[in-house]
Amino acid sequence: MNDQNRAGMIVGVSTHLDDPREQRAWTFDARGFTLLAQPAEYTDTWATAVNDRGDIFGAATRDRNTAEWEPFVWPADNPAAPRAVGLPKEFSERLYGFVDIDHDGSLIYNTHDGPGRWKDGGVHWRAPDARPQPLPGCTWAFDMNRDRLVLGTEETPFGTPQYYGVWHDGSYAGRLPALPTHPLIAPRFVGDDGAIVFSG
Repeated sequence: MNDQNRAGMIVGVSTHLDDPREQRAWTFDARGFTLLAQPAEYTDTWATAVNDRGDIFGAATRDRNTAEWEPFVWPADNPAAPRAVGLPKEFSERLYGFVDIDHDGSLIYNTHDGPGRWKDGGVHWRAPDARPQPLPGCTWAFDMNRDRLVLGTEETPFGTPQYYGVWHDGSYAGRLPALPTHPLIAPRFVGDDGAIVFSG
């Protein structure tokens, strides 16, 4: 399981019993388990996130023996026709990966320059500023809810403990409390009600 929306749809990834290298993205809802359609000429799929509309974000690869995965969206109104997320080369070369999809279809991503949002085929920024807006003090963003509350890691000096924080609408909102008795437990998801799920 990688994500769940308000309607209860769950998305995740499974491996084939006969070939553990084969990975397929799936959904689970009131109709049961459904494998997501594979884009033509792609061998494996991965589901990362689902928004409340039912749009699913993930990736596909043409060759499971490489690490070359390409971003795709399975639209809620036509999940049988996954749509590639076209990226300019100068952007894709700096991209670590997309991590979440918002209710309006915008995608949260991580790059060498920090996290940001991608919407409607372009890097999202606030007019009239022509520069993309990084999340201040964030080194890695990994989840976002429908109110644009982002969960991520804070910038810390090398060799110091890792701290987790939240950012709202592009601004730092605060540090999450540490769990000193369970140091391996870390936040993973933020719900639309603001609840944060931890796992270890």
